[in-house]
Amino acid sequence: MTGIISTGNLRICKIFAIEELVMNRSLFFLATLLSISNLALAQQSAAAPAHHHAPATAKPSADKLWTDLLAGNERFISGKTHAYNVVALRRELAAGQ
Repeated sequence: MTGIISTGNLRICKIFAIEELVMNRSLFFLATLLSISNLALAQQSAAAPAHHHAPATAKPSADKLWTDLLAGNERFISGKTHAYNVVALRRELAAGQ
């Protein structure tokens, strides 16, 4: 039976051709997406100033962080929240940028 393609084999060939087309389109889409994201990252890196460092601030000790965390947990459990003036804090942070 060489040279004769049965209906079943023809269907299998069509299925493989469709799967190959879908795979090729998916790979093309993925490659395009990766290329665009790489370009965006490259432009973002180029737009950033080369020597922009945050001012050196003293880092809090691990003990201070731990006590602050425990104090916050205690406030949460007791239902007493600690109010922050978010607008003033945001202005202060923006002024330092």
